[in-house]
Amino acid sequence: MSAGLQGLWDDAVAESRRLAVQMRALAAFWIDPASPDTDPCEVDEMDLRVALALRVTEHVAHRRIRQAHIAVVDLPGVWRRLAAGELPAPWMTRILAKTTDLTPVQRALVDAEIASWDLAVTAEQFARQLGLVITRIHSRQLLAEDQQPAARRCVEVRRIEEEGVACLSVLGPVPEIHALATRLDAAARAVQAAQRRTLTAIATRPGDGGDAGTGVSAGAGDGVVPFDDGTVGRAGRAMSLAALRYAILTRSILDTGSVEVPAPRFRVGVTVPATTLLGAGDEPGLLDGTIPIPADMARSLAGGEDTWYRVLTDPITGAFLPARQERYQPTRGMLEHLRHRHGTCAVPGCARPTSQAAECDHIIEYDHTDPGRGGLTAIENLHLLCWQHHLAKTLGRLDPTRLPVPDQGRGHGPGSTRWVFTDTTSVDVPDDTDLFTPRIATDLADHWAAHQRLQRQRRRGLDRERQRDLPDDPGPPPC
Repeated sequence: MSAGLQGLWDDAVAESRRLAVQMRALAAFWIDPASPDTDPCEVDEMDLRVALALRVTEHVAHRRIRQAHIAVVDLPGVWRRLAAGELPAPWMTRILAKTTDLTPVQRALVDAEIASWDLAVTAEQFARQLGLVITRIHSRQLLAEDQQPAARRCVEVRRIEEEGVACLSVLGPVPEIHALATRLDAAARAVQAAQRRTLTAIATRPGDGGDAGTGVSAGAGDGVVPFDDGTVGRAGRAMSLAALRYAILTRSILDTGSVEVPAPRFRVGVTVPATTLLGAGDEPGLLDGTIPIPADMARSLAGGEDTWYRVLTDPITGAFLPARQERYQPTRGMLEHLRHRHGTCAVPGCARPTSQAAECDHIIEYDHTDPGRGGLTAIENLHLLCWQHHLAKTLGRLDPTRLPVPDQGRGHGPGSTRWVFTDTTSVDVPDDTDLFTPRIATDLADHWAAHQRLQRQRRRGLDRERQRDLPDDPGPPPC
C-alpha cells in the first residue's frame, strides 16, 4: 500500500478509536427518560450541557447521548471492535441507525452476531450481512395489521425545502417496489440505447453532413430520437439514465412506445433458506441477491411459484458451491451462481447490483486467437462487473487475480479476488456467503439428534411394554 493510502487507512483507524472514546464519555451522561424515577427537567438540563459542549442543538445532543449509551451498554462487543480500530466509524453509524428502535435483548443478539464476524469484507458485503441480521430479528416480531407491508402502500408528494422542487414517494412491499424500479430502469436503458442508435444513423446518413459534435436534426422521418426532451438533438448525445427514468415515469407511465424493452437477463429471484420454507426457522430471504425480506414475505413469494431452483451452499462455511461447467458459453445457472457470489459489481466499493446491466467477464482474459492459451470459461475465472468497471478492466486500469479457494478441511471455503489498482495498492475481496447456512446446518443437526433421542426413548418404552405383556415364567417342566 502506498504511503498516501496507508496514511488514509491510519486516519480511519484513529477515527474509529476517537469515536469509541467519545461514545464512552457521552454514555456517562445518559439518563433514561422512561424510568419512573427520572426527573424530566434533569434530562433536559443534561442534554443542554452536552449540547453546549458539542456546539449542537439540544435535540442532537440527546440523540448522540442515547446512541452512545446503546453502543457502550447494549453493543459492548461491537464497541470494543470500534475501540480497537477494527470497525470503521461509518459502519458503526450504520449499526446504530439499524438498531435504535430495537429492544436491549434484540440488540444483544445483534452484538453477539457482529462481534464474531470477520470484518475483512467490503462495505457492500457488511451492509448486506447487517441487513440480514436485522431482518431476521424483525421476522420474529408480530406486526399489527396496519403495520403490515401491504397495508402501508401509498404514494405521497413531499415538498422539499429547496424552492421549486418536490418529491414523489412510493411506499409499499419490497417485491412490488423493486419490480417497479427494475421495469423503470430496463425501460430507461432500452430508450437510451435506441437514442444512441438513432444518433449514429443520423450522423452517418449519406449526404446528411451531420456532425454529432455540432448538433443533429432529430425531428424527421426515421431520424426521430425517441423521448428527446430537446437536449439530444442539440448536444448530439443520449440522455442520462436519470433523466430518462424521470421522463418515462412522468410522461408515459412506463410506456416506451415503439422501443422494445429487452427481456431481463436474470430472473428476479428470491433466495429462501430451506428451514424458512418449512416453517422451522425465521431466517430472512434475499430479494434479487441484495435486499433482505422478512421470513413471512419470503414464504409467501415462494408459495406463489410453481418452480423452485436449488442453490447449494457449504454447510460449514456458507460458501456457494460452483455449478458444473459443460460448455464454453456461461450457462444461465453459472451466471446466477455469480450473482450469489457477488450481489453487486465485483469491484470493491461499487454498489451497482449485478441484476442490472452487469457484464460477465473473464478474470484471466480469454485468448480469441488461441483459446487453449486463454482463461477458461469456468466459475472460478468469471465474475460480474458493471459496464463502467468492465471497460476499466479492459483498458488495463484494474487488474484482478482470482486467489485459490482455501481448504477448510471440513468444507469448501469461500474464495476471494485480489484487485490491484496501482503497482503498490491491492485489496483482497472475499466472496459473499450465505450468512445463515452454518446456523441452519447446526439447527438441522440438533433437530436430527433430538429426533433420534426421541426414537430411542420410544423404542425403550415399547420394549418395557412388551416385557410387561409377556406371561410369567412357569419354571422348568416337572420330571
